[in-house]
Amino acid sequence: MKKISLSFLALAVFLWVGQAMATPVVDGSFNTTEWAGHFTNDDGVGSGGFVDPGYGGQAYDVEYTGLYTTSTTLYFGLQAGYNLTGTGMTYAPGDFALDLNNDGNFEYAIDFQIVDDDVTYTLYDVESWKPTAIANWQNDFFEVAEGTQIYQWTETGAFGSGYMDDADNGYSYVLEGSLDLSQLGPLGPEIAMQWTMGCGNDVGTVTTSTAPVPEPATMLLFGTGLLGMAVIGRKRKKTV
Repeated sequence: MKKISLSFLALAVFLWVGQAMATPVVDGSFNTTEWAGHFTNDDGVGSGGFVDPGYGGQAYDVEYTGLYTTSTTLYFGLQAGYNLTGTGMTYAPGDFALDLNNDGNFEYAIDFQIVDDDVTYTLYDVESWKPTAIANWQNDFFEVAEGTQIYQWTETGAFGSGYMDDADNGYSYVLEGSLDLSQLGPLGPEIAMQWTMGCGNDVGTVTTSTAPVPEPATMLLFGTGLLGMAVIGRKRKKTV
């Protein structure tokens, strides 16, 4: 009976650690299991090509936006029907806009340049934003107009495209990235991220809690420690 109890404890510990280790993988494929609880749902393309707040069909559809923090890292992601390379598009892709307190004031922008499947990101402390071009559904946080460059980094394999899962099962484009939180100012209890293209036909906004989530290695060490304590306790009982 004790052997069975110990086996169940081991299984429970490693299942718990496994859940804690489920951080998004930056691989250019927006996996909703990895982003579970930290992404916006795809509302799809409505009749006449309506994508909310404007019209544009699959080519202007924002499908998923993801935002997740651990104790040291911010993960962000986007899946859209819009060609994020900007190739063949009338309007340019926008920057990721970050609001560190979820108060409607987006203080940081993450610009990007895509080469093959690698992405170079540039973080800006924003002074002012360019609004989108279409006034009927204008978005005030499209692309940084004035700001100070803080940090630049490249992520390998962070861009992907193809027929991906979404409400319309259409051809989609994905950007994913991660950023060391030390590059940002103090975070509030909740942060927000927004993305749209130059025309503003569709907008993706996501919020997430900034409650500290231990890193996977820490959780694995902690879980293994719990299991080890249980084993030692069992051995002590046998020798008494």
